[in-house]
Amino acid sequence: MRPRHHAAPLRPDVVVGSPMRPEVVYLVTHGGAQNARQMKVWRDLYELASYRTILPSTRVVRVYFGAKGLDGWDAVLDRAFDATVHVSLPSSLVSCMEKLADLSQDEVISETESRKWKPVVDDLSAAFERVRDSNPPRARFFLPGGGQSLAPAAPSMLRRGIALLGLARHSGARQFMKQAGIIAPSIVGDVWTEPYRWWVSDARAILGEDLGVMIARAADVLSDDAAHLAHMPEYLDAMHRCAEDPAVCKQNPYTVFLGIRYARKAFSLHSFSNARIARSLGKKAGTSELYALSRVFSGKRAFPEELLDSLPYMARQTVEAISTSGRKSRFQATLFRALLRDSAIKRRHLDPLGWLVQKALPGGVFKGRHPSVLDPTGRIATTRLYVVGSTALHWRTAHMGRRDKAKELAARGASLKPLVNRLILLLDGEWGESELRMLHEGGWNTVSVWQWRMLPDLLF
Repeated sequence: MRPRHHAAPLRPDVVVGSPMRPEVVYLVTHGGAQNARQMKVWRDLYELASYRTILPSTRVVRVYFGAKGLDGWDAVLDRAFDATVHVSLPSSLVSCMEKLADLSQDEVISETESRKWKPVVDDLSAAFERVRDSNPPRARFFLPGGGQSLAPAAPSMLRRGIALLGLARHSGARQFMKQAGIIAPSIVGDVWTEPYRWWVSDARAILGEDLGVMIARAADVLSDDAAHLAHMPEYLDAMHRCAEDPAVCKQNPYTVFLGIRYARKAFSLHSFSNARIARSLGKKAGTSELYALSRVFSGKRAFPEELLDSLPYMARQTVEAISTSGRKSRFQATLFRALLRDSAIKRRHLDPLGWLVQKALPGGVFKGRHPSVLDPTGRIATTRLYVVGSTALHWRTAHMGRRDKAKELAARGASLKPLVNRLILLLDGEWGESELRMLHEGGWNTVSVWQWRMLPDLLF
C-alpha cells in the first residue's frame, strides 16, 4: 500500500482490516548486533510516524524477535507504539524454525515441535487483545514535513576518497595498494585505478586547499588499518604455513588468526564474519563472545590457549576456499576492498563531513547526544548534532543501504523538530530523489557536500 504524496511505500508485515485503511498493522523485526538493533528501532519509528501522519486511526504494533539489548528503549517504544511484543527465541525454537524452512509442502512438524510455538502465539494473541480493547492511538509522533533541498544532492565520494588518501599517506599501506593494483605506475608517475581515481578526484574538488589538512587527519585516524595493510603479506604467509604445518600455528597464533580473518572477508559478503569465525572455533556467537573475539583481533587480548587446536583446521579451510573461489588471481585487490569498505571507511572518528561543518561554522557547539521528544532527558534516542544558534546540523554518507538510512534519519528529524527551530543535513554519497523526499518529510533541509562552503549563508 502506498498512499499518495508519501515518499516511501507502507508495507506492514501483517494487516488487520482493509489493506488500504487497516485497523491494526504489525511491524515485525528481528534483532542482530547492538548497533543494528538501534537502527531498526529508528526505521520502525519512521513507519510509525508515517501511519500517524496519513492514517492516524490505525493502531501500530511492533513485534520484535531476538534477544533484548536496548536498555532504556522499552519505555520509549511502549509510549510510542500502541503495543510492543518481545519474542525470545530459545535454541529449541530456532531449531524448529530451521526444520520448518526445510519442509516440503506435504510434510508437517510433530506435535512436540508445534507446542514450542505456543508461548509465541500466546504473546501475539495477548497483544492483539490489548490493542483491540484499547483507546485510539496514544502517541502523536508525526512526520513534520517542511524540509527542502537547499542545494542539490549531487553524487559525491568524499568519505571514500579521504579514506583512500589517508591510507596512502602511510608508506607500508601504499606499497600494498601498489601490489594490489589500486595504484598503478604510468609515464607521469603513480596513478589511481578506477573506481578509486573517481573517489580521489571528488575529494580534491570538494576540499580544494583544505585537502592536505583533511588527509593528515584521516591518516592519523586510519593508522591501525594502514598498519594491517602493511603487514598483510605476513598475515597471509603465516596462515598458509599454518595450513601446511600445524606446529607453525602455535608460534604466532595472533598473526595466523588475522590472516584467516582478512582472507575470509575477501571472499565473503558478510562484514568480517566474526560470528562465523566464533562458531568455527566452537564458541557461541553472542554479544559477549563476539566482543571477546574483537579484542583478540585488535591485539588487546592474548590469544586464548583453548582455541589453538582449531587454528590448523580453519587455516586449511580458508586456504582451500581461496583456491576454489575464482578470485585467487585478484585476491589482494579483493582483500583491500574488504578492509577499506568494512573497516577504514566505517571508522567512527573518520569524519570529514563533521570536520567541514565545524570549519565552515566555527562558532557552533558540538553535542554528541542531543535529546529528542522521545526521551527529553537525553538518556536514549539521541542524535549527534552541531548547533549554531537556533539551527542544528547533522551529516551522513550513504551509498548502499541509503533507503534504510533515509528512514532512520527521517525518524530522527521527526524526533528533533519539536525541539529545534531548523534542521540542516549535509549529505555525501548517492542519494536518490525518493530518499530526499523522505528526509524532507522528517523536517530536514538537505545540502550537498559540494556546497559545504555555502553553509554560513544558508543559516540566515
